[in-house]
Amino acid sequence: INKFYVFDLKPENSFVAHAVARGFDVYLVSWRNVPDELKALTWEDYLEEGALTAIDEVRSHAGIEKINVLGFCVGGTILASALGVLAARGELDDFIESATYLTTLLDFSEPGDIKAYLGESTYQMRVQQYGADGTGGMMRGSELAQSFASLRANDLIWNYGVNNYL
Repeated sequence: INKFYVFDLKPENSFVAHAVARGFDVYLVSWRNVPDELKALTWEDYLEEGALTAIDEVRSHAGIEKINVLGFCVGGTILASALGVLAARGELDDFIESATYLTTLLDFSEPGDIKAYLGESTYQMRVQQYGADGTGGMMRGSELAQSFASLRANDLIWNYGVNNYL
């Protein structure tokens, strides 16, 4: 979930190869799994040390002022927040040529199927689990994978039971 290589799975359906063939230089952010010593990272840390640092590094490495950015899934939500920070600093138009979002939730008032995980009861459970200030840790990858699998239960959960046991 949310790994960079989803854009470069095979040569015949590689988004990276497609973009490069059209003259774009492509830089990918690889979000690592969070070890225990980094569990206190905040959303602001992901913006400053993640997206905003990546934007600066790409601009520097490419030797250009303005870049096109693309965000996918939660990475897109982080990117949108980071661009909001740049706008508040008056730097958005100086650094960003365009922004594209794929499978990115931006309007949490209409979350679609994922709403099952955004309700008050889920929030209260997470407050108990992680603390009201968010310093209790990060959601484990296995939990996140189970959550997304449950959104497509027929494809990602029940078919294994049907195919293997029925």
